[in-house]
Amino acid sequence: MVGTKQLKEIKEGFIYILKSERLKALILCSALIVALLSILNNYYVSLFQDLEISSVIIGIVSATATFTCSYASKMQNVFHEKLRNKTLITIAMMLSISTMITGLCGLGVSLQYMILTVIIIIMNLIHGFGKGMYYTIKDKYLRNFANEKIDTKIFAANNLFSGVAKVIVGLLASFLLDKTTTANSMIITGIIFTIMYVLMGKYMKTRVGLKPEEYSKDETKYDEQREVEKG
Repeated sequence: MVGTKQLKEIKEGFIYILKSERLKALILCSALIVALLSILNNYYVSLFQDLEISSVIIGIVSATATFTCSYASKMQNVFHEKLRNKTLITIAMMLSISTMITGLCGLGVSLQYMILTVIIIIMNLIHGFGKGMYYTIKDKYLRNFANEKIDTKIFAANNLFSGVAKVIVGLLASFLLDKTTTANSMIITGIIFTIMYVLMGKYMKTRVGLKPEEYSKDETKYDEQREVEKG
């Protein structure tokens, strides 16, 4: 049974999240990026099948994308140092724009098969790179200004919203594939997410990636508790 103290802590945790402009922006960003990532694997496989690429080539590309994902995860500190507070929006735009490019190449692949297929494969690797970088950096961002009393609530809220976004986008992705080709679906999806990411970037600009002193005391109260506990 959950005691009164635990219920109070859970309530306080979610109230903190709802009051935190920074966390709301990060959770929104996470939900939108995860939503796109959740359908891209299926979209790429479907497109490769539409283009009649052999299963051997698909397997090699998939393995290379996995390696790229791992590399990006290990190198995320280097990229974060260079991009700083533009890291998340850069990853998001990289994913959405590469999705559009993939769809456009898929439409014209019969004209210059080899060149366009190579571009599609490169876009797939970019997808793997963005995926690896995002999942590592996301955890770091969500843990900022948090201690063990609140971080589990933050991750629970993030997973909840990301799960809802994945379901909604999954339904949209299935609807598009039912109505048109994979290439067209990727173009439409890329355009929609690029627009959402541009708006998301504007929303995050004044809420995420600021200096610690630029945040309110309410935003950093759990960080202050963590420092006290360490001392």
